[in-house]
Amino acid sequence: MINSLLIEVYEEDLSKKIAECTNGSIVIGGTAWDWYKLRRTFKSLECNIIIIDEGSQLLVSDAILAIECLNPKTEKLIVAGDHMKWVQEKSSVVRQRKDNNGVIEWIVDRSEKCQKETNHN
Repeated sequence: MINSLLIEVYEEDLSKKIAECTNGSIVIGGTAWDWYKLRRTFKSLECNIIIIDEGSQLLVSDAILAIECLNPKTEKLIVAGDHMKWVQEKSSVVRQRKDNNGVIEWIVDRSEKCQKETNHN
């Protein structure tokens, strides 16, 4: 049985809450920039799993901020989102994406490139 507790914790209180955790499982949610700030404060913070939602809208450069927190020995990255989803033209993300696709598009592009390289060898 998993005991779950949802609490809102500010960055300065996080180390106290981590120390109070007795079952070894902690779920922390936040934006890519929240993860960047946490990583600056908690240099040894390593996650076993990171889930990125709306991966088609998150810039690869922003996703790297969160991905950097993965534990290199147990890392698992789950990216969810529809790469065909229409993003509103007014969105600041659309303006920034001229040369920087979303995470899902990047994964698809890399996968296709790797497959082509494998087929040519």
